[in-house]
Amino acid sequence: MNTAIKPHNRLHHILSSPWLHLIAGLLLMVTSGIEIIETLDELFKEQSNIGAHHGLFFYSLVTSLNKLAEVMEGAISLSKATQSHEEDASHPPV
Repeated sequence: MNTAIKPHNRLHHILSSPWLHLIAGLLLMVTSGIEIIETLDELFKEQSNIGAHHGLFFYSLVTSLNKLAEVMEGAISLSKATQSHEEDASHPPV
């Protein structure tokens, strides 16, 4: 049986990864956060308007929290499956 992953399936698997989305969200949050800090610095010097980086920060925050929840849910499911497997292995069939 051929168990190799086809290239288009591999790409889909990578692009749908919660880890990728979490990292992308965190990067957006950091870069837009830097822009917000710079804007706040300018705000105290002179009046400034809200820019696109504020929206990017909010979007990245929501995306990161969403993907973090998915990663945590996966970790909990994996932990439960591992415990169940260990219990099954410790009680052989009679």
